[in-house]
Amino acid sequence: MSCDLAFAFVAGLRNCTVREDTVERALVHQVVDQGWLTPTYDFVFESLRVPFERIDVHLVEGNLRVLDARWVFREAVEGTVVDYQVLIRPSIPAPRFLVRRNLSKGMPDMLACIRGLADGSGSQQRRRQDLERCPGAPSGGWPDQ
Repeated sequence: MSCDLAFAFVAGLRNCTVREDTVERALVHQVVDQGWLTPTYDFVFESLRVPFERIDVHLVEGNLRVLDARWVFREAVEGTVVDYQVLIRPSIPAPRFLVRRNLSKGMPDMLACIRGLADGSGSQQRRRQDLERCPGAPSGGWPDQ
């Protein structure tokens, strides 16, 4: 787990600390602030990994009631297909439509950003387009863009 990369693809990430990281498991503390309409989320999650197959994410502690996610990777002719499910429920009052809107609006950009960072875009032009969708792109752009 790389917090440096997480700052690139997690919108509103203000703080990230990896507490533990092995091939199979990571324990990560994050603080995410996506603006004045939503609360600041401060939480620790566990990421359980089966390399090249799946990642399961579970809330350990923090001001979320629920954080569960699953990312499943499968090979296809075109490359790797990612299926994901994310369930987030804040413990502090936040309108559900805002949480849902932020997730559904931000997820395509996050996935495109990860694809670009993983050099899986297929072409330099597509990689540039993918990296432009990173919410935490460095000023001046990415190297080799």
